[in-house]
Amino acid sequence: MIETLFYIVGVILFLFVISALFIYMYSWYRRVTIDPRVDHAGIVLVDTLVRGIRGGETVNLGQSSLATNNGALSLTGTVNLVDITKRFSLSNGRVLYEQTSSPSSYISPSGMTVSRMYFTNLTSPLSSAVKFDIDISYAVKGSTITKTYSGFAILKQSYE
Repeated sequence: MIETLFYIVGVILFLFVISALFIYMYSWYRRVTIDPRVDHAGIVLVDTLVRGIRGGETVNLGQSSLATNNGALSLTGTVNLVDITKRFSLSNGRVLYEQTSSPSSYISPSGMTVSRMYFTNLTSPLSSAVKFDIDISYAVKGSTITKTYSGFAILKQSYE
């Protein structure tokens, strides 16, 4: 009877050690993979914004919210001789893209929070450009980490 009790205690300890090992490995795997996923999402988001901004002709200052942490950018451009308006804004921690006669869509992933989107309009006699900074926040082990991604784009149609 005592021998059986020792076997049961041994099996319970073995299961506890195995469970703790699995929990530790999952935590380690999550820490190792989340940074590259956030970096990839930030790079893709910057690239998408740069491509969208390059297609613009002018910045709609009245419909944009520049030089604020919760920024929005509205652009006017021409595609196939049709005037379109594009708008990038921050909505519920995600970047929202809206275009004339198209449904709006989120261009940032759902698993991360865009905590800041800051647009700056730069103009010269020859062209217009937009500089932007985006902060992506995510949680790791109970703490919040924020990474900043920056981009710059000259409005291609402003100098053609």
